[in-house]
Amino acid sequence: MIRACLTISIVAAFPAAAADMLQLQQTVLPEENATVALLVDRDRVATARLRQSSKPPYVVEVTLIGEPNISLAVNCKDLAGARQVFDALRTRSPAMLDVSGRCWFD
Repeated sequence: MIRACLTISIVAAFPAAAADMLQLQQTVLPEENATVALLVDRDRVATARLRQSSKPPYVVEVTLIGEPNISLAVNCKDLAGARQVFDALRTRSPAMLDVSGRCWFD
């Protein structure tokens, strides 16, 4: 009886792991047509790279494992915003990042 109770309490304490998702969101003007939210499965990120040129925008390029692979790009006005997006792609980072006014995606 004691062993059965212990097993039940351990299972309840460690439920099945959910996917590690990141939601990028941005606020757009009412007259604009744009994507306002992007949900990224961090477990499917194959590569992420930050490209910078001599002037903005800075581009965070993400390749997701799929059939075929999926590529995403997030453009940022400044390097700090791009690094924030880049860091948010790491596992166990906060689940939501608002990039309004700093970055945009289509």
